[in-house]
Amino acid sequence: MTRFAFLFSALALLTGCGAIAPLANVAEAARDDDNDRWFTHPNNQRVTLKLDQVNLPAGRYFVVADGVRQPFSDGLDGTFNAPDQQPFTVDLTLTSRAIGNWLLDQPDQLVRFSTPVEVVRETGQRFSTNVEWTNREGLKEVVLGNEDPARQWFARFKVTVERFADPNPNDATGDTDADGIAEDEEADLAQHGGPIGDPGRRDLVMIVVNTHPDWGITSLSRDLLRSRFRQHGINLYIAFEEGESIVNARPGRDTAVARDWRPALVDAPSVRDRHIFGLARNYAQLLILAIRPALDDADYGVSELHVHPSHNLICRSHLWQPIIGPDFREYQAKCIMHELGHNLGLCHPSESTSSCPTGSIPDSERNSGTTVMGAPAEDRGNLIDEARNAWNRPLDYSPTQWSNANLERVRQ
Repeated sequence: MTRFAFLFSALALLTGCGAIAPLANVAEAARDDDNDRWFTHPNNQRVTLKLDQVNLPAGRYFVVADGVRQPFSDGLDGTFNAPDQQPFTVDLTLTSRAIGNWLLDQPDQLVRFSTPVEVVRETGQRFSTNVEWTNREGLKEVVLGNEDPARQWFARFKVTVERFADPNPNDATGDTDADGIAEDEEADLAQHGGPIGDPGRRDLVMIVVNTHPDWGITSLSRDLLRSRFRQHGINLYIAFEEGESIVNARPGRDTAVARDWRPALVDAPSVRDRHIFGLARNYAQLLILAIRPALDDADYGVSELHVHPSHNLICRSHLWQPIIGPDFREYQAKCIMHELGHNLGLCHPSESTSSCPTGSIPDSERNSGTTVMGAPAEDRGNLIDEARNAWNRPLDYSPTQWSNANLERVRQ
């Protein structure tokens, strides 16, 4: 579009009837006082995709979108019960996108998105679809399957659009949502079109690097971690494959090291320099998955509880390689969540006093069996008890630990 055509179109849209408005109105609408790519006035958009209704064979179902499973539950195994061949209201918020001035040249500009969604029956039957949606409010019905010609199963999706202003119009480095990511960095994430980079919602970015594909993060770990953090209002983005450039990083294999290298925290900065670049160096968590951490660090994992910024962690990929794999009793996900919790300022429950970086938790929450922050050290070196308790701890923090978790600690 030429500059003249853009100005004419914008003037017409801003006046509603095509009448010519003063040029100042156009400039006012497009203002970005701090050049962080968010409009100063409420012309930015937060576009949300919801699963509104389903019409399916009778049964219990759950939904997966952007790696997050819903409905949420304590065990991350929640379901909803759909009656047979009747419209059933689900009302689940699946994902959202934030749009700033890198896309909205015009107030009514159409922006398109595509999100894979799976509706899964407890029996294992899967209804997969790719939802094509835009920043236009409304309903969209998608056919899920018609194995029986006499029946047609569908899902109805709902799109909502919320307009918002730059939360820090005079400071590109502001951080209104207190997630350790500045407003200009949020724009850097959001403009790639993924479910990340909203200046009004807490984001947490983790770059996964492994010493060999044998020690990669599993799909179960990714889904469990993303689902648990989303349940508590934190949008955890996990970059784990080479070629993902959304956060200025190169996740995946670190070819500079050997397969069975045992990294220590002192090695993390050099790994970080090889795999994280640009603005992402300011806020991204680096997870190194290996055969195990260095012997003088820890048996299972190590992180930077008393270091600021706290943005590196190392985890043993398999509980006991090759006998017990990474997904046994959710071992890998629990190890990652434990060490990540330390980087967010959380202590082992028995040590969560006023000396903990993010403060104490109530005595009633200091049971190591009720939070993933429980520590093997509390089992006094009994290997059987260490393993049993590690398996039995929930993939969850205690209530006060969730409220204490400080995402700003990741800030470089």
